[in-house]
Amino acid sequence: MSFRVLSQVWPWLRVWLGFTIALGSVWISGPALADVVPADDGLGTLVDRPNDQQFNITGGSRSSSGTNLFHGFEQFDLEPGDRATFIIDPSIQNIFGRITSGDPSVIDGLVQMSGGSANLYLLNPAGIVFGSTAQVNVPGSFYATSANAMQFGLQWFNVFESNDLRGLNGTPTAFAFSPFLAGSIVHDGTIQANQQVALLGGTVLSTGSIASGANAVTVAAVEGDRVVRIQAIGNILSFDTGIPGLSSPNNSPIRPADTGFFAPLTLPELLSGPAENVATSIAVGDDGTVQLTRTGATVTLEPGAALVTGPVNGQEGGAGLQVLRDQSPFSVLPSVPNRPGSLDELGDRLPPNNAQDIANAFITFLDNAFEAGKFDPPGLRGEFGDPDFGPGGPWGEGNLAFDPGEFGPDFPLGPDGEFGPEPGELGPDGKFDPSKLGPESLAMLADIEASDLALDASLGDTFVQGNFDLGLDQLENTWTQQIETYLGSSISNNPVSSASLRELLSDIRQQTNSQTALIYVMLQEQQTDLVVITSSGEPIYRRSGVGRAEVLAAADRLRQAITNPVLRRGNAYRTAAEQLDRWLIAPIAPELAAQKIDTLLISPDVGLRSLPWAALHDGQQFLVQRFALGMTPSVNLTDARYVSLRNAPILAMGASEFPAGLNPLPAVPMELQTIAQERAQTTTFLNEAFTIANLQTQRQRQPAPILHLATHGEFKPGQPVNSYIQFWNQERLTLDRLRELSLNNPPVELLVLSACRTAVGDANAELGFAGLAVQAGVKSALASLWYVSDEGTLALMSEFYRQLSIAPTKSQALRQAQMAMIEGRVRVEGSGLTSSARGPIPLPSLPDNSGSLAHPYYWAAFVAIGSPW
Repeated sequence: MSFRVLSQVWPWLRVWLGFTIALGSVWISGPALADVVPADDGLGTLVDRPNDQQFNITGGSRSSSGTNLFHGFEQFDLEPGDRATFIIDPSIQNIFGRITSGDPSVIDGLVQMSGGSANLYLLNPAGIVFGSTAQVNVPGSFYATSANAMQFGLQWFNVFESNDLRGLNGTPTAFAFSPFLAGSIVHDGTIQANQQVALLGGTVLSTGSIASGANAVTVAAVEGDRVVRIQAIGNILSFDTGIPGLSSPNNSPIRPADTGFFAPLTLPELLSGPAENVATSIAVGDDGTVQLTRTGATVTLEPGAALVTGPVNGQEGGAGLQVLRDQSPFSVLPSVPNRPGSLDELGDRLPPNNAQDIANAFITFLDNAFEAGKFDPPGLRGEFGDPDFGPGGPWGEGNLAFDPGEFGPDFPLGPDGEFGPEPGELGPDGKFDPSKLGPESLAMLADIEASDLALDASLGDTFVQGNFDLGLDQLENTWTQQIETYLGSSISNNPVSSASLRELLSDIRQQTNSQTALIYVMLQEQQTDLVVITSSGEPIYRRSGVGRAEVLAAADRLRQAITNPVLRRGNAYRTAAEQLDRWLIAPIAPELAAQKIDTLLISPDVGLRSLPWAALHDGQQFLVQRFALGMTPSVNLTDARYVSLRNAPILAMGASEFPAGLNPLPAVPMELQTIAQERAQTTTFLNEAFTIANLQTQRQRQPAPILHLATHGEFKPGQPVNSYIQFWNQERLTLDRLRELSLNNPPVELLVLSACRTAVGDANAELGFAGLAVQAGVKSALASLWYVSDEGTLALMSEFYRQLSIAPTKSQALRQAQMAMIEGRVRVEGSGLTSSARGPIPLPSLPDNSGSLAHPYYWAAFVAIGSPW
């Protein structure tokens, strides 16, 4: 049985194995008699009762595809012996049943299906209780949730509203929960599904049996005001705050009256009210605690906790259980036998026998014993930080203890049951060595703080254990949320997996003959995680032993050494450039060489999105001399469809004169002229003609795939309204208004901003720069991190557009332009530029001088953002 525990709070890790658990509260309006009553909501649900205990459910309404069937119920309650049967035809793939009375559903009978093999979704925002004699037996997947709405693409199915069902096709991609506390899901019966099983609620208490034929069981606790996004295989992608995009049919914002937001009561009130004597494995004390009668354990339940004590046994080797909570600590009681001390059975079934991915979790084993020889927790492996523990046992600050129980003589513990400072307590990979334990039974109690861990991010450990899709989902969703939060809007995106990325990179290779590697760079307190995805083979995970502070300090030194007018006279940048290359590129260099990679698409962490990656140096060459480079803040948000730009028309606009406070750009007229000479299909506008209105007019007349803006762009700290692109005179377009240009309709393949500057050390300024392509609605953007001199900008741009007519991709064209400057094929001579591939380019603003443009100051600022192809 693999047992997974994940959390939205990336990337910190905390594990606590203890006896007290936090769980939650739910809303209840009052008890109801057992019955299944169709709602008068227009969905056309019919309930036939051939006898007192049989409910045959037919009718309903379908989506436009005909494969999704929607039912509405005023009440859905079953007593022992009752049977509710959804009767369908074989074309139905998904059944959705919403309960709208505002009362929790108490199900103590059988829920089943006849006529097809569809998935079944039951939605009741007030909560659902499956009693001790409850049975759910479905041929597909089963979802029980207290969500208020489900998302299908860009549309929502709302529990308490009428819905346009035509576009609600396929399977749901997200569940939205009330801004107040969400209802609870209590399971004390038996759930059997041939596919996945998911229990999603405000608090989830599962003491019954769950069997998943697909080995996929998800239990997620959501405190409310959240959207839980999922993927097809049933893994939770994220817990998003707020309910973005959730609207009523007239697109007005959802109101509490529309969605049935409730004033919640406590879980004990639920269990002592409508569900009293239904969940017999659970009792409620006078003090409000909940007692698990099978084990005798007493727990106090706070909002948003998940607790699982019942067996989870799939039909193919054990169901994969993942238990999630949307904020820090939650509690999990894994599968245990009904009586304590069953060593063999419990040893086989305890999650430490198999993989655990644990983040921000309190995990509690409530049974009294397990067989020590079977305790082998690979999910807790890692380098857990205190050097005093020696190379074999570096757990943080000695706070892992075993209690109660007796310990063998070879097991070194301190006086309070903690690890003592002795080497060799763990194996070299951070795993427990069972030979160090005595045969006596024991229970486990641990408190490992995130600050004590060298491996203090669950995401890195997820990659270590090979759960790449889970790691990618969490990482991509986190970084997508950063962009969306900064921009203040929800952006349509395409969730990715390692398989879909391999397919994408394979397609790009066939279209461009370019071998691309996608590189994720994740900074942590004591290390840096690197994940490489290529067109073939499994993803590659490597770890650099240098943490966030050191990496960001080196990045700052590199930028300062390149841009400071005094420091840039020599090669002062080389020390930091080589350090960063050693930390961020060298660990993956052998794999890149083995697969003959020529292009890197880098998706970096906060603080590295304004790093001049091209200037990293291995002691022999700059990084750009080894690879074409691109940078994206999130692959989810990247439009990677390939279109060749070798003969694409260009709309080039700019200004050489600006209002007070902005330096003039005297080389802009020559920049526009040079671009027009490189490509005949170029339309140019300068100074007075460089207005927002004229840009929009020209786009309507002839939407050129390339838009070149030779002007000031400022990415400043704070909100997007602080950052802007300068047009003629006093006209500015702030970043939050960039979508007004409608550059996505039809899409601009490449937006070039040749004179940008990004504030150093500010995460929001970085997001503005890195999210430029996303916010503009273009596939790719080429922009500069700092203001480059006239000669540097003109040299780079003129050579870039020449190469764009030759090279297969945008990043390859940028690389060739940068290499031409590094190698002296483009240089300053007299009062202009010379190129080995073209005649001289006069630049009257230049003093009569000669010199090289090989220093990174002149070329490393320019970054390809978004799709590098």
